[in-house]
Amino acid sequence: MTFNSIIRAGIVAAGVLVAASAGANASPLGLWMEQSERAAIEVTECGGGLCGRIVWLRDQNDKAGCNVQENCTIHMFPGVKVVLNTGAHIGHGAIIHGAMIGANCLVGMNAVLMDNVVLGEGCIVGALSFLPADSIWEARKVIVGNPARVVKDVSDEMLAWKTEGTKLYQQLPAELHATLKECEPLREVDKSRPPITARYSTWNERKNG
Repeated sequence: MTFNSIIRAGIVAAGVLVAASAGANASPLGLWMEQSERAAIEVTECGGGLCGRIVWLRDQNDKAGCNVQENCTIHMFPGVKVVLNTGAHIGHGAIIHGAMIGANCLVGMNAVLMDNVVLGEGCIVGALSFLPADSIWEARKVIVGNPARVVKDVSDEMLAWKTEGTKLYQQLPAELHATLKECEPLREVDKSRPPITARYSTWNERKNG
């Protein structure tokens, strides 16, 4: 199941809950597990209707190899689709609001892509960039700035570097599940362990010390 299909499933699930609860006189509001148990969806009131948002995903990467990192927001207006194609890599804190992300793209940290943005295959978007609504970007472009602009093409070497980096993230879930071990937490600090603060100091302390 792709990230986009989980979003769609969440919206459908919210609708099913509304229909089911209407007859049962129960509130659809609250936290619900998506049917496949790969996502948890919170249903809240908004503007006289209901809104749903994903609050938990079982896997950070979907089966097509997308990678959505921490603190990202993926959202859309009604009738607008969000699509993350194969190998799309969304950096920490980025906002994807109704955009289509082409295959093997890299969206930098805290970048914002607005409604109906179409990001061509193999693009690299710089951190903190702002891509305005309805903008369309050709494949394999380096895009930076606010407002965003193309500064150069993505070379074969750059695309290979991006692909290699995404593969590292794609391997992490399997590595995590293969190496996790149950352990007993420490009940007190080991007195033989030196404090971390003894090994490092702030820049002002260092330069004045």
